[in-house]
Amino acid sequence: MSGAEVIGLISGIIAIVGATVKVYGAATDASGLPEAFRNVAKRLPLVQETLQTAQGYLNSVDPDEAFCSAIKPVLEGCEDKAKRLAVIFEKVVPQAEASRMERYLLAARTLGKGDTVESLMKGILDDVHLLTGNRVTKLPTEADVAHLIRTAIDEVSAIPPSLPAGLDSSISYDAERNALLKELKWTDPTIEKLRIERTKGGLYEAASSWILAHPSYHKWRHDETKLLWIKGGAGKGKTMLLVAITRELRPCTKLDKPGADSFLSFFFCQNSDDRLNNAVAILKGLIYLLLVQDSSLVSYLKNDYDRMGKEVFDSSNNNVNAFDALSNVFRQMVQHPRSETVYLAVDALDECEDGLPDLLGLIKESSLQENRLKWIVTSRNQVNVDESLALSLEVNSEAVVRAIEVYIDHKVSQIPSLKSNPAQRATVQRKLLGKADGTFLWVDLMLRFIHGALGDDVVRRVDEIPSGLPPLYDRMMEDIGKSTSDYRDSCLVILSIATLAYRPLHILELRTLAGLEKYETADLERIVDMCGSFLTLLESHVYPIHQSAKDYLVSEAAVSKIFPSGTHSVHRSIVDSIIRGLFAVEEPSWVLTKPTVEQNWSPCLQTLEGHGGRVTSVAFSPDGGRIVSGSDDYTVKIWDAKSGKEVRTIKGHGSKVTSVAFSPDGSRIASGSVDNTVKIWDTKSGKEVRTLKGHGNSVTLVTFSPDGSRIASGSDDRTVKIWDAKSGKKVHTEYMGRAVVCLRFKSSNDSGLRLQTDIGSILLNVGNSTDNYDGRNRVGDRSSLTKPADFAAGGLESADGRPVHTGFKPIAYDAVEYC
Repeated sequence: MSGAEVIGLISGIIAIVGATVKVYGAATDASGLPEAFRNVAKRLPLVQETLQTAQGYLNSVDPDEAFCSAIKPVLEGCEDKAKRLAVIFEKVVPQAEASRMERYLLAARTLGKGDTVESLMKGILDDVHLLTGNRVTKLPTEADVAHLIRTAIDEVSAIPPSLPAGLDSSISYDAERNALLKELKWTDPTIEKLRIERTKGGLYEAASSWILAHPSYHKWRHDETKLLWIKGGAGKGKTMLLVAITRELRPCTKLDKPGADSFLSFFFCQNSDDRLNNAVAILKGLIYLLLVQDSSLVSYLKNDYDRMGKEVFDSSNNNVNAFDALSNVFRQMVQHPRSETVYLAVDALDECEDGLPDLLGLIKESSLQENRLKWIVTSRNQVNVDESLALSLEVNSEAVVRAIEVYIDHKVSQIPSLKSNPAQRATVQRKLLGKADGTFLWVDLMLRFIHGALGDDVVRRVDEIPSGLPPLYDRMMEDIGKSTSDYRDSCLVILSIATLAYRPLHILELRTLAGLEKYETADLERIVDMCGSFLTLLESHVYPIHQSAKDYLVSEAAVSKIFPSGTHSVHRSIVDSIIRGLFAVEEPSWVLTKPTVEQNWSPCLQTLEGHGGRVTSVAFSPDGGRIVSGSDDYTVKIWDAKSGKEVRTIKGHGSKVTSVAFSPDGSRIASGSVDNTVKIWDTKSGKEVRTLKGHGNSVTLVTFSPDGSRIASGSDDRTVKIWDAKSGKKVHTEYMGRAVVCLRFKSSNDSGLRLQTDIGSILLNVGNSTDNYDGRNRVGDRSSLTKPADFAAGGLESADGRPVHTGFKPIAYDAVEYC
């Protein structure tokens, strides 16, 4: 490194310090800031002047390379500290007095542990002292400068801490929270909320402000009401009301002011996106925003994460316990010792497709138990939260109509062809209000329809369109059907695929799935725009304009038009497109005679519909004539495999059913449940034969032995239990170390009956009842494993027949036989 580069570094530090001096000097009022700011600012000119003197001296000499190499890291460290100090001053000093300490906390957390103004200043002075004390930069006034610098170091070291005690641990929590959320890949609900707002056209505050003055909202906001339910029909503006409410709450909470005395967490459901339409996603969103506001809460999430891994919070892999795991974390967070109010807002509960009963139970339970919690939720009328706490938009129709009138006036004033014709504009406003029937969505769709029309055409179109959403959708579908455009069929294909997709599709995905590769992106966007007003395009993704539009497209009124061959044919075409895309390059060019496949082949023989929740387990009867299924709706169903008709619904479990199995003779069914039990049912009558109790957590797997005399069950309590199928008595418990994910019996001529798991196989010779939690009951003698009168207690074997032990707890893996 050269002397010029050293001088350049010094010049950079001087500039940074000078800018910091200007920031403090420009402040009109320094009251409210920690005293450390004034003490540090007072010493910045000393640093500036000393560096300028050193710079001038180095310009007059030619420092050698050894000096330059030695002083470089000192100057680089000094520059880094000066930059961080400048950032804190820039973020904190110019702000209003009331928020300065809050902004200082934010700045310190952003920059990292230990970044207080006094610690940074001391580091800068130490670096300057090293520079001026070097033999090369021996200044003419070295003694005076050294004395001033040492005095400044001593004085800065004596400055009382400018930040509260415990901030270091808070900064550590922030880092731990950020790392964990990054690993879990949860989405910030704030981002989704902004996107949903844009999809719906944004908030017009004048049309939503009435809710903030409503007595029911005021009682919820300021009095003892813990739960407020805003309900109304489709398109009544519920989402925008909740947007207005969260905007009003946010400035008073830790989301905007870390020093505030309340929290705000919210989630906006959307049925058309499978990342936003289930109870697990809602809890993830609420927990995410609570962590954003108080990172110390991360310990509750991390405890379960460290013990069970991130999969415990993920429902995508058939994990039926995700909601329970998250609700446990959520309860701990809201029960955390504090005095702050916690506002929790959830929009569109009716669009929560999976786990809604569990979520409603959690909302009601927590609102009764936690005095600091205040829930506000919205939904259509069919969701029953609590009628005594309902704010009905139909009952408050006068306020809604006034809000729609304000909204119409605002929107119609923006129609180009009506701006110069007040009389015509007033006519259109009056007609729209008369037909709106208290529905914002109807108004929005009409405004799309008339926006580009000329004045007289605007009035005619308003007259032609019927009132109410279903008639409006009928008219839109009729217009598409009558279209003579060459793109009409493409429009119908796009509608069918966008309606059945489980998430919003990117425009390029839609092009592939619809078989419209011949169109450029711009053309495809125009075709989407032709789809009436059923779809909207936002950031290159296609969304249904509203849940009611999607509901209409799968109703009897529209299904024959966009699904002429049935919805299954569209599903099949999607699968075909995906398979073609995946394997198009795999076909060898040298194959001349291609295999033939029927054009309308379908891998689906029957679709059995009837469960009210997710289906978690299915099994065929031994003769193949019946199918049994278990579901999150707490029921077991038996179906006729040939006709697909439901034969019987079996009720009795107190929670989600996770696993079902037929006995070898088909006369009985075993089912496992999140209620920690195994139940045995009579297949013919559907009556409960017996309940097997003993597991300490959810039962996840059940299976019968080949002769039907034994039932094995696996559980989240990390055990496998074997039961006598006739008496229901527990025969054996084996502690496995973790929950098994596979369980099946297998007979062997050599060693008898084995129970195979993904961890290892258990040798079963029917006999005494035993439990093995710690290895003390284990029989390690090979001969004892083959005695017909004994049950080989925990007889876990390796492939060569020897019991396997790890430390004092035996864990066995069968190298050959496993699930």
